[in-house]
Amino acid sequence: MAAASNVCPRASEDYFKRAPREWNLDDYLKYHKDDSNHPKVIGRWKYTLSKIQRCGRSCCGAECRKRATTLYKKWQKKGPRSDRRCAKIWLEKQQARQSNAGDATTIHFGNIGNIVVNSAATGGAADEALFSDSDLFASDDTSPNPESIDLEDAIRSSFDGFDESRKWRLRSSSKRAVEDILFEAYCRAGPDDKTFPRGLVRNWTIDLSNETMKTWFDADEWEEICCSVPSLPNPTAQFARSLTRFHKVKTTADLRNVLNATPYLPSGTVYDPTEHFDLEWANNVIWQFLPLFEAVGNPLRQPHLEGWYTTHIWSLILDKCLLSLPYITLERNEAACHATALRKNRTRTDSATRMRSVPHLDGIIRSVQDVPHEFGGTEVIRTFHGSTTSTKWLNDDQKLGKALRDMFDRQHDLVEHNPALVKHLQLVGFITGGLVLSISRLCHPDGYVCVLKREGRQEVPAEVTHLKHLLLLLTRVVQVKKVIKGCIDAVESRSQVSSEEGLFNEIMNSGTGRKGSTLPPAADSP
Repeated sequence: MAAASNVCPRASEDYFKRAPREWNLDDYLKYHKDDSNHPKVIGRWKYTLSKIQRCGRSCCGAECRKRATTLYKKWQKKGPRSDRRCAKIWLEKQQARQSNAGDATTIHFGNIGNIVVNSAATGGAADEALFSDSDLFASDDTSPNPESIDLEDAIRSSFDGFDESRKWRLRSSSKRAVEDILFEAYCRAGPDDKTFPRGLVRNWTIDLSNETMKTWFDADEWEEICCSVPSLPNPTAQFARSLTRFHKVKTTADLRNVLNATPYLPSGTVYDPTEHFDLEWANNVIWQFLPLFEAVGNPLRQPHLEGWYTTHIWSLILDKCLLSLPYITLERNEAACHATALRKNRTRTDSATRMRSVPHLDGIIRSVQDVPHEFGGTEVIRTFHGSTTSTKWLNDDQKLGKALRDMFDRQHDLVEHNPALVKHLQLVGFITGGLVLSISRLCHPDGYVCVLKREGRQEVPAEVTHLKHLLLLLTRVVQVKKVIKGCIDAVESRSQVSSEEGLFNEIMNSGTGRKGSTLPPAADSP
């Protein structure tokens, strides 16, 4: 369960038990100079101040809240004299003392000058100079720039920009805002906590399969979040009937007989690609699997390289299925994500600055135009051995999820943040590992938060006796294609004219802009 904590924020940090007028960052850092986890010390300073200024209990009186608010605003300011700048310098020096324990070492901090540090000393000139003017006026370009500080600044800046009235407020008894829950969890997490899903939280994304995230919510809240993801659309009855003709298949001879004797279309039906494409595609896939089932040595039970699975399995199932989507292609082999490239180079204004490269996916679903619109991606793994906990699977899953988040940013812009269209946006990710297919969907149900849902894994059968698994896998792919089609329609509808009056209003309101987006930009990678 994830009920809000009743512990006074001052009780969780001894330093803040003293009188509020005595609180200041310089004194706080000296108080904690012997702590071993220095990034966490800085994180506690910000977190505790934010909790005190919002605390409504008697333990944090008006004087405490006022002082905490003043110090918190001081932390948010930037510049050579800022608290944030001081904290960066202090953190770098403390880390240098740890790495050079017992030895006097000369350390150069940009334009600060040479300082002799001895970690065995507790006080003296080095400590007194910790926040000297030379430190405070050092150039930001040459100063230490710990990634943990910058990343926390980014998520804090994002959170502070949220409109309270537009947050995702859960309908359960708690009425808590999802954004507040995610941010508080981020503030509580230690920098060395390897289980904490930092990448997801920094992108304001909830992964429904993440057990750590689930603990932050109570049962009713989690159920509401799970139900916010649209259900997969049902296949047509005609498609289902076409596959049920294989219900008695037990051998390859049975399968061949059904394929030859029972057509996928009822007798006398004229083929219409808009209605019957999926039926023909499924029939062709099963025909292609027949020689694999019949082959001596059973190749489906043998280990192969990634290219073999792509050629003989997944191109038949995924690539060919998407051919019915007009002007859409699944581009294979080291495809660069256009949306990620836009994010990484959004601040580039000088041609002398090199374009930042982007990770490549094994496949991207996109439109065939000069500036493509991207609707999903795929990663390929040679084998499913090691399951979803293998290093390769975890890394590819994280890379794909990040790309989907960038694509969603781009789609949100394309529909101009129109809520009526945003609800139809879903980005789809495929991961194939050997004969296993994993499908995930990313949507934006409310507020400033995205939700990632992973569908149950599907597997290609190695024996014809388990043909049912192949039929269900084909059905799932057809369902997901409908999701992609809905996203494509939403993006393309922005250029459609609904009526003469609608076009008139759009022309008259041109340039006024829509209400701002509630999708925060995807976070930069650490």
